[in-house]
Amino acid sequence: MSNDGSVTRLIAELEVGRISQAQEEIWRRYFRRLVALARMKLGDIPKAAADEEDIAIIALNSFFAGVADGRFPRLHDRDDLWRLLAKITAHKVVDQQRQTLAKKRGGGNVRGESA
Repeated sequence: MSNDGSVTRLIAELEVGRISQAQEEIWRRYFRRLVALARMKLGDIPKAAADEEDIAIIALNSFFAGVADGRFPRLHDRDDLWRLLAKITAHKVVDQQRQTLAKKRGGGNVRGESA
């Protein structure tokens, strides 16, 4: 990878398949920010199944898979990247909240009064 560590360059490297170093640099730059965002959005929900670090990992993996599949055509610079990562993370938090609340309410295995 070039010495140019700009996010625009990292995005270009991902899009052409030079993923290893670009992924590593994006992890280094964004992981802690995504953890903090997930922590804020999770609030008080129990974190037994997945905590904010798990959500950040899932979000980054989802992002890398999406780039590999060409799902983000409007990804051009650091602002686009942060908005996209924040959006993916927010969606993963909502998924986690739904899953946690479903388990809390019986996970679909609620028994009626006749049971």
